[in-house]
Amino acid sequence: MKVVLLGWNDSAFLSRVVRSIQNQTVETSIIYVDDESSDGSVGVAEGLGVESIVKLKRGKRVYGGFPILAKNVNAGLEHISPEDDYFMIMPSDVVIERDYVEKLLVHFRLNDRLVIASGTIAGEYANPGFPRGAGRVYRCSFWNRHVGRFPLAYLWESYPVLKAQSLGYVTANFKEARMVTLRPTRLYKPMYGYVMKELGYPRGYAWFRCLLAWVISPRVGFEMFRTYSMDIKPIFDVELVAWLRAHHRLKLAHMLIHPLNFARFVKNKMVNKVARFVKNKMVNKD
Repeated sequence: MKVVLLGWNDSAFLSRVVRSIQNQTVETSIIYVDDESSDGSVGVAEGLGVESIVKLKRGKRVYGGFPILAKNVNAGLEHISPEDDYFMIMPSDVVIERDYVEKLLVHFRLNDRLVIASGTIAGEYANPGFPRGAGRVYRCSFWNRHVGRFPLAYLWESYPVLKAQSLGYVTANFKEARMVTLRPTRLYKPMYGYVMKELGYPRGYAWFRCLLAWVISPRVGFEMFRTYSMDIKPIFDVELVAWLRAHHRLKLAHMLIHPLNFARFVKNKMVNKVARFVKNKMVNKD
């Protein structure tokens, strides 16, 4: 399996991450995409025998979640062969267990409709139907037919998952495939307002999501509202926008009819927040 590994000044972690990929129980080939590191990360990757190294020249650091980061991934995907059945995308600060890929491939082979999957990060809540960005595996036949490249938008990482769901494919998050972060994970929810705007979320539903985020974290809720209010062009995929609006109307009606589902949703959000806070404290302590 081809693995697109994204890195920037991660030489302290790179060895552990690369080894965890190279030591998988199935054959892997790493495409390391370096965002102009200044700490010798490229040399570390070369010393570890990484098969392909893509060196980007941009002049400034691009942080996670921003649209231009999609260019980094797309640069790595240029090395994916039409004969490949699957590919995986990894950050350079997450380690996967030795049979991580094998566990996911079992699910792909059992379900032809499964097109995107990931495992879970230790200590963090996982949405069963929405794969994590780290360690996410894609079925190439679906990717080549319906996506091709990540869009240069804030929703770049979410787009393939939503597109798959809108077409009736299966996306999933499997608890038995485990990952561990080597530094505290970051919440990019403040920028989710941009994503909602790009996806054409109805104003009422978007404000509802902002309010829910505010209950959990006032800062995040405010930033989501602020970024949703920015002047951003909607996504180009009109069919996806129409599907999402119908999906959200149905979901909201279901929550109103069954309040317990809404309570469970809020509970899961709170559990995720607390678990991430505790895990980040432990990582910082180490």
